Amino acid sequence: MKINFTVNFIKIYFWNFISIILNFAALFVVVPYISSNKELYGVYALCMSLNIFLSYADLGFIGAGKKFASEYFANNDLKKSIDTIGFSVFFLSIFLIFFIIGFAILGFSPELMFGEFINNNTYDVASSLFFILSFSTPIILFQQLVNSIFGIRLENYIPQKINILGSLIKIVSIFYFFNNTYDLVGYFIFFQFINFLAVIAQLFVINSKYKLNIINILSTIKFNKKIYDKVSKLAYSSLFITISWILYYELDNMVIGKILGPSELAIYAVGFTILGFYRSLIAIFYSPFVTRFNHFIGLNQMIEFDILYKDLVKFSVPIIIIPIMTLIIFAEPLVISWVGNSYADSIIIVKLLLFANIFSFISIPTSLILNSLLRLKELYIINTIIPIVFWIGILTTIEFFGVKSFALFKLISFMILAFFCSYIYIDYTKSSIASTVKNIVKSTISPSLLFVYFAGNYLLNNYPIYEKSSINLLKTSLIVIIVILLAFIIQILIDKDIKSKIFKLYNKEI
Repeated sequence: MKINFTVNFIKIYFWNFISIILNFAALFVVVPYISSNKELYGVYALCMSLNIFLSYADLGFIGAGKKFASEYFANNDLKKSIDTIGFSVFFLSIFLIFFIIGFAILGFSPELMFGEFINNNTYDVASSLFFILSFSTPIILFQQLVNSIFGIRLENYIPQKINILGSLIKIVSIFYFFNNTYDLVGYFIFFQFINFLAVIAQLFVINSKYKLNIINILSTIKFNKKIYDKVSKLAYSSLFITISWILYYELDNMVIGKILGPSELAIYAVGFTILGFYRSLIAIFYSPFVTRFNHFIGLNQMIEFDILYKDLVKFSVPIIIIPIMTLIIFAEPLVISWVGNSYADSIIIVKLLLFANIFSFISIPTSLILNSLLRLKELYIINTIIPIVFWIGILTTIEFFGVKSFALFKLISFMILAFFCSYIYIDYTKSSIASTVKNIVKSTISPSLLFVYFAGNYLLNNYPIYEKSSINLLKTSLIVIIVILLAFIIQILIDKDIKSKIFKLYNKEI
């Protein structure tokens, strides 16, 4: 039966978006309860960032396995497809053992992470949270397994329906765990337990929908020499990239906690949480295209591959830039209404971290096609330069800028990435710089951005936010959403290419 990829894309976007919104709604409800204690919030923020990172990181072999499993699936070779997924999960399990051991060590000795900055009250909470992370890390293994099985079919909206139910339960539980008390440890245990139940439910769906026996699936989680020879080259490249992104995206939280303490980490964590929310939305947008690129490679449909790449870059421009600029403009009322005036230093960090992603419209699609085409040399070069620039910049400026240096050099290193990806795009598409600017930027974002700028400044001047409260946070969030939606409507009305694509979606697959 022919798969309608357009319908699947829409379903993926809808259900993933709802899932992410609910996940972060839980986080945005929890944080105001604990942000008054910066040390406690700093510890909690670090543990949550590690948990989110492990949920999304594939550590090399999962990403490589998905690529080749997608190609096998496109050619209807279902056995090789599931065997490849099982093999990649096997290698993931090896890497996760190190995380389990590492979290357990931190559970026994939280001071290894926070040094002299941790006090007695925070010590016990930090120890408990790290132990919970250690025991719950195996859940990640099965999350990646089910995500791969659904993902290669472009039906990963199915597990998100289950995740949505889990998120609703987590949100409701907040009012139990934080009603007159601050049972952070109990909440984190419950949080992971719901994740476990969601994975079990997803495995049963796989069994009933695809007729894939759970025992048979688990039996594929083993080493396979033939599959190793097939995927190892890309897998080790992906592992290198993962390590690079850990150094660039995840290690800063640990370093801040160690050398500056949990209070400074709390200041940074506000911006990092908002950035994490935005990165999750970006991941939702691009995740179906990863599989679709690999389908085209498997079917040797390179013309369609090239068209999708160019269209993805072009239409990503407003999708990436409009929300970023809106969030930057409303950063101050968002931070103040969420965590209060004591976190005023977080505002500039929020703005820098968000602006660092402004050129994701070129960097992410280009990284995707380099991976699909196995152009590993460029991937190695890019992902070597980024963390080097990032950490050299921090080491030379942290004495002057403190925690702000992490956000500043995240921006600078990402600009370097954008430069390299722009060069690759121009070379691959055989375009000139002038035509690239004309086709991608000219008249694509300016009218909608003008609306964002003037509407944002009007609302800020006439409806200022001065204090932390749930009402103010809700009001600010709704204003941000409305401004973004109106800007997108303006973009659709003025951009004939977008209108044309929307009309074609009714009778043409992506």
